[in-house]
Amino acid sequence: MSKLKLGAWLHRAGKLLRGRTFTAAGLAVAVGLSLWAVAENVKILYIADGAETGVTLALRSDPTEQALSRAGITLKENDTVTTRETALVYSRVSISRGLSVTLVTAEGETPCTVAGGTVAELLAQNNITMSESDYCSKDLSALLQDGDVITVRRVERKVVKEQESIPCETVVKASSLLRAGRTVTVAEGQNGLAEKTYEELWDGDTLVERTLVSTKQVTAPKSALVIEGKRGAAISRLDWSEDYPLDENGIPVTYKKVKNGQKATGYSAGENSYGSSGGYCYYGTIAVDPKEYPYGTKLYIRSSDGSFVYGYALASDTGGFIDGTVDVNVDLFYETYRESALNSLRTVDIYVLEWGNGTLYY
Repeated sequence: MSKLKLGAWLHRAGKLLRGRTFTAAGLAVAVGLSLWAVAENVKILYIADGAETGVTLALRSDPTEQALSRAGITLKENDTVTTRETALVYSRVSISRGLSVTLVTAEGETPCTVAGGTVAELLAQNNITMSESDYCSKDLSALLQDGDVITVRRVERKVVKEQESIPCETVVKASSLLRAGRTVTVAEGQNGLAEKTYEELWDGDTLVERTLVSTKQVTAPKSALVIEGKRGAAISRLDWSEDYPLDENGIPVTYKKVKNGQKATGYSAGENSYGSSGGYCYYGTIAVDPKEYPYGTKLYIRSSDGSFVYGYALASDTGGFIDGTVDVNVDLFYETYRESALNSLRTVDIYVLEWGNGTLYY
C-alpha cells in the first residue's frame, strides 16, 4: 500500500473510529486492526480529552498533534498533551485543557490562559503579592475554574462601631381593674441600645465589603405595658390552684377563714423593691397588719360579685394603715403606679388559705 493510499485510508479509518465514547464495536475494530498495524507501521491512539474519550489511527512517524488534528481535535494555548506507549502499536494520549480566566486589578482586566492550579499560583505567575489587608474575590487556595474572574484590590481595613436602637415591645395584659373592652397604657416602653462593630474594606474612596463582626447590647429595651379590661381577670402572678382550687363561681373550695367587706387599696414601688418581711415585691405580694395576717399567710382576694379579682396573694409587707388613721385592711401591690391608682379603694372578700408563721417563704 503506497504512503498516499495509506494516508487516505487512515483518514477514512480515523473517521470511522472517531467518536468521543468508546463502543464495543470500536474496540473490536481496534483489536482486529492491531496485527495489520504492526505490519503497516501504523499506531492506534486511545485519546482521553477531559471527560470524553475516543480512538484514532496514525502513522508511527506522525507527530501526536497531527494525529489529533486528523481526529478532529483542536488544541489551544496552554493545553497539555501527554502520550504514553502502552503496547507495540497502542498509545494513550491524555489532553489537559487550559483554562481561560480574567484577572482584574487596579490597572484593568488581564485575560489569562493557564493549565490549571490555584488562585495563589495565578497571582504569582502575574507577579502579584497579596498583603494581609488586600482583598481577593476568591480564596487563594481555591482551584481555578474555566471562566473565573479573579478580582484583586489593594484595600484598607477599618473597624467601625455604630449604635442602633432596639425597638421595645408592647405587652397587653388582661386586668379586672378596668371595664371590659377598655384599655390603658400603664407603663411606657423604652427602646434599648445596641452597639454593632463592622469590619470595612475600602479601595480608596470605594467601600468594597462590609461585614458585621459583633453586636453588644448597651441598654436593654423596656416593654410598654397595656392593660385591657376583662371581668374577673386575676392580677396576681401567683398560682396555687393545684393546692387551693376554685369552684365554678371562682371561690376557693377550701379555706381557713373568710373576711367579707374588707377595704383594699393599691400601692407600688420602684423596681427591685422589697417589703418589710425582706421579700421581693411583685404582683401578688400585699401589705397587711402582721398581727392580723402573719408574714407568709396565703390569701385569695376578690370582690363579692367576682368582677374584680386580685387573685392568690402572699402577706409579705406591712401596710401604712396599721396606725388606724385610715379604714383599710390590706394594700395590694402593683408593678406600676398607674395600676395602683386605678385600684383606688375597693371592697373585697379575703379568703385565708393557709396561715403564715411570721416569716416569708415561697
